Amino acid sequence: MTNSTEMHSLLWSYTQGCFHIEPLRTMLEKNLRSFLRGYGTDFAPLFFGSDDDCRAARRVLAEHKECLSDPMTAAPESVTEAKAVGDLCDAFMADLMKRMAKHQQHANPAPQ
Repeated sequence: MTNSTEMHSLLWSYTQGCFHIEPLRTMLEKNLRSFLRGYGTDFAPLFFGSDDDCRAARRVLAEHKECLSDPMTAAPESVTEAKAVGDLCDAFMADLMKRMAKHQQHANPAPQ
């Protein structure tokens, strides 16, 4: 288990089609090395938090994997479509946070 106070990042690889979790410091060091060498990166950061929070977010995102399909990655063609995508992202993040809070309650029940 990693240090619980260390920030982690949940990443998505478009070419590999999978999630990856690593310490935030590691992700930033890799991105800086890629930048300095003139390379891009395939990993998109999706969430930051503790290792446990990133794992919970990964579980929720895996359940909603259809949100990562092509229609979500396509650029909006109009302001109305952009607002609809923004509303969908807001609703998705609200649902993600609610599910993570519920997961935390089940993982750490209040003493009775």
